[in-house]
Amino acid sequence: MREWIGRPLLDIGYVCYKEREIQLIISALQARIDAIEEIINEKTYHMEKLRGLLVNIPDLVKGLTRIQYGKVKIRHPDVRQI
Repeated sequence: MREWIGRPLLDIGYVCYKEREIQLIISALQARIDAIEEIINEKTYHMEKLRGLLVNIPDLVKGLTRIQYGKVKIRHPDVRQI
């Protein structure tokens, strides 16, 4: 990997292709940031309602990570181990 990182990119077409990919990723991340800021900052009825609903939703990534590493804590009485 060190060798791969140390090699300069000489193919300008490939460099431009990768630059476009990076710009798409940056645009998608910026759109996500804008959406989150809107949810946090907007004071409309619908955004207040949405925030109220989101507060009760557990952290999905955190939960999936716990499942992956076998560190799940079962809290609800209706949940049965598989």
